[in-house]
Amino acid sequence: MRYLVAVLVAAALAWLAHVRTDGFGPDVCREASSVVETTTFDAAWPKKFSYLGRGKQAFAFASGDYVLKLFDNKHLSTPWYAQIPGLFSARKARSLQRQKIFPESYQLAFDFVREETGLLCVHMGTSANQLPSVELIDKASRHFTIDLNRVAFVLQKRGHGTLLSKLSEVKQDPEKLRAVLDEYLALHAKRIALSIADYDRDIRANYAWGDKGLLYIDPARFYSEPKLQNPARLKHEWWSCTYRLRKWLVKHVPEQVAWFDARISTQADTNVPHGLSPHGR
Repeated sequence: MRYLVAVLVAAALAWLAHVRTDGFGPDVCREASSVVETTTFDAAWPKKFSYLGRGKQAFAFASGDYVLKLFDNKHLSTPWYAQIPGLFSARKARSLQRQKIFPESYQLAFDFVREETGLLCVHMGTSANQLPSVELIDKASRHFTIDLNRVAFVLQKRGHGTLLSKLSEVKQDPEKLRAVLDEYLALHAKRIALSIADYDRDIRANYAWGDKGLLYIDPARFYSEPKLQNPARLKHEWWSCTYRLRKWLVKHVPEQVAWFDARISTQADTNVPHGLSPHGR
């Protein structure tokens, strides 16, 4: 009985520690690979970042107008239980999908939709002391120093508010509402025209508002799809990135649904030429 009580107490303490810290610690940061750094950030690096939150595969820290994302090595690894034959096959498939997409997702976003994603630096590879060490303050107010040369991270412009909060703010003004929806559709039209697909359909947390408009702040599931322009595949991609937004309109602004459907149809039928392509880079 005493052994059982000790185990339960230890488990409870471990759970409380995880909740208090959101699971963050320097040991969970993914180490950089051999891929080189790409950046458009030439300003002075902030020296201190404070905890902002945890996403599906990264911890986010903020400093002024910037967000630093450090990738969670545990989340990008296949859990031990997913290796059991015949069990958790869906969980294993999702894990393998993330591992396959991760090396190229942010690089694709940086190369082709940089302004739309607010990316300033994509660092998946080790650097020779080119980057600074920064201080991180986590959820539990602990202080850590991280050498950015050694870890995988991205630096982005910081957005404010969400897509849905913006839509709620302007839903009584049809002109402003349609302008927001058009900005959303234009972002995805550019991505799709470049044959970049997106596994992520979330519209609640993936978008924010920057100084110049809508930002897609979580392009972590972008991948190059050579067959994206095939009619059936193209139709599915447009459905994939718009059906949740359409559901929101049906619920909150049903009189705009017909207009939205027509705009999607127009975008899907328009072949916008671009001088860049993710294929054959």
